[in-house]
Amino acid sequence: MEWPSWRDGVFALRTFSAAMLAAWISLRLDLSSPGTAAMTVYIVSQPMTGMMLSKSVYRVFGTLAGALATLVFIDLFVQARELFVLASALWFAVCVYISVLLRDAPAAYGPMLAGYTLAIIGFPAVLTPQAAFDLTVTRCTEILLGIGCAGVLSAVVMPRPVGPVLYARIEATLDATARWAVDILSGQRGTTRTHGDQTRLIADVVALETLRSHAVFDTRAVRVANDVVRQLQGRLFAFLAVLVSIRDREQALRQRDPTQWQAIEPAFDAVARVMDRSLGAAQPTDDDSIATVRQQIEACRPAPEAAHRNDQAIVAGILLSRLQDVLTLRAGCLGLRDHLAAGTRPAVLGAAPSISRHRDQAVAINAAVSAFATLVIGCAIWIETSWTYGSAAATMIAISCGFFSAADRPAQAALNFLKFTAVSAVVALFYMTLVLPQIDGFAMLVAALAVFLVPIGLLMTAPNTATMATPLAINFLFLLSLGKVPKLDLAAYLNTAVAVLAGCAMSVALFALLRPLGTQWVARRLVTGILADLGQLASGRVLAPGAFESRMFDRINGLLLRLDPASSGDRPILQGSLAALRVGQNVMTLRRLADTLPPLTRQVVESALSVIARHFDTTKHLGPSNDVMQALTHAGERLRELDSDPDTFAALTSVTAIRLTLSYHAAFFGLPSSAAPPPLQEVVVPT
Repeated sequence: MEWPSWRDGVFALRTFSAAMLAAWISLRLDLSSPGTAAMTVYIVSQPMTGMMLSKSVYRVFGTLAGALATLVFIDLFVQARELFVLASALWFAVCVYISVLLRDAPAAYGPMLAGYTLAIIGFPAVLTPQAAFDLTVTRCTEILLGIGCAGVLSAVVMPRPVGPVLYARIEATLDATARWAVDILSGQRGTTRTHGDQTRLIADVVALETLRSHAVFDTRAVRVANDVVRQLQGRLFAFLAVLVSIRDREQALRQRDPTQWQAIEPAFDAVARVMDRSLGAAQPTDDDSIATVRQQIEACRPAPEAAHRNDQAIVAGILLSRLQDVLTLRAGCLGLRDHLAAGTRPAVLGAAPSISRHRDQAVAINAAVSAFATLVIGCAIWIETSWTYGSAAATMIAISCGFFSAADRPAQAALNFLKFTAVSAVVALFYMTLVLPQIDGFAMLVAALAVFLVPIGLLMTAPNTATMATPLAINFLFLLSLGKVPKLDLAAYLNTAVAVLAGCAMSVALFALLRPLGTQWVARRLVTGILADLGQLASGRVLAPGAFESRMFDRINGLLLRLDPASSGDRPILQGSLAALRVGQNVMTLRRLADTLPPLTRQVVESALSVIARHFDTTKHLGPSNDVMQALTHAGERLRELDSDPDTFAALTSVTAIRLTLSYHAAFFGLPSSAAPPPLQEVVVPT
């Protein structure tokens, strides 16, 4: 067990102090529910300042949007509670859709808050519509007060900015990239350690975008050098793509043509020695030795005539070109890293590469429809039973749907939330019956609450306990209902607690009924997105390499989180997803070449691309077909018959690379398994 650090202790004390400050100001302003302000502090608080500020900004926008929607719907449907519920559920579904589509980017927090803020404010307000405006203004004031107190204390009291964490993560990622490159270049690509390194490295590079988006809120240097950081991200995505390409093609060449492999192996050894010095901060300047290595790589390159006739010579040429890319990307990463460390910008800095994330309409629509149905069913039970505390149950349904709609298994996540809500209800009951009656004054209240909330704040700093601690703190303050006038109404508390637990339980049951698809369905959606992107690229869609690579690695990271590389059923999916990255890069190369090729060459290339596009069109693809392999084979033969100018040879190289990659991962790409070359056929396991 890892004990909390002193920074964790600072966070716990700072968060508790901000909550108590927000409650005290609420009392001084004569607001009706100081507990709401204190609860907001625990909702937005994060260990690092930038994360808290980014979350707070979107919470402000989400709260204001939800409050405005509340007033509009109450004004329109004050005489028809059923229509108010339907309008609220529709608003909530739209907000869930946007939030799930945006996924875990900071901006996704805004629409989620806009959705369940309407439930928090609107469901109690619809019972007393004449006081709806005052209640809405009061709740918004309390929420904004909590956000303000949390933000001020986080920025003033021993702040922990995200910027230094981002810089440290960049250094660690560069070092890990170098280590993984050395493993691949030296032939250690199949070990358990290198599989783990690959998984962590992909996750770390994908996570840099989230850290950057938070760091711009609290670190001026990151805001100034934002384009430099994004350029480095793009280089790292390209670096990973090149290393993946080398790994699989090296394996194929070793197995299919050992003689050809031995001819280029010295170039691999030379680049491995360069990368073994790492990309860390102590990397020496060694331009002369790098130039020597580049010459050695070119000396190993097969003659153009041999490459034009032989597939394995083409693969060898591709590998040598990728080794040159490794050296180029290494130099680019080192240069950008040095500029970040010095706080400067390169004299010439191109446009920042596009960083694209995976967006799945089907997942978002599924989440929105189930959230709409869940809230409507919960509110129908409230209305039909005339349950006095039914609004609290409906509010908890909305909060649960807001929190967990993006999860693969929302029923399981909501069940855990229910368990810790039950614990918080017991603790709140203890305070209600035994502690609060003994309280005399605000100072004693602060001391009493510190006994529970400060340790909870410590637990919020650790990822493995945060999912437990956050609902404990939030629901404890919600159920305690701290007000400007102490209310020790045990009957009201028990009714509210029962309603809250019932709302959580209903969300669990309805999630299990309406969202039974689970992790495997999400994994299939990720694979569908990968194949659909290949089809769109082949059909002529223009996409920047940085955007394609970042989105592909985002999907691959999603698969790595959900599948087991050790499983014979999951491994081909992971291998195929990495292979799809190379297919997409070669398709983009063919698309770029198409307009510059001679007419006959262009015709051959366009024909092959149209077959690839039809094959990966998920709306028309009915099953395994060998048409695409036949088309690529025919295209390769036609290109070999043409004059060997540079563009034609580049097209032949890409066509051959696509054909070999598809054949090595036949099952993943929807090809007959017999299309795989015999030496590699055993690694493709149908799933």
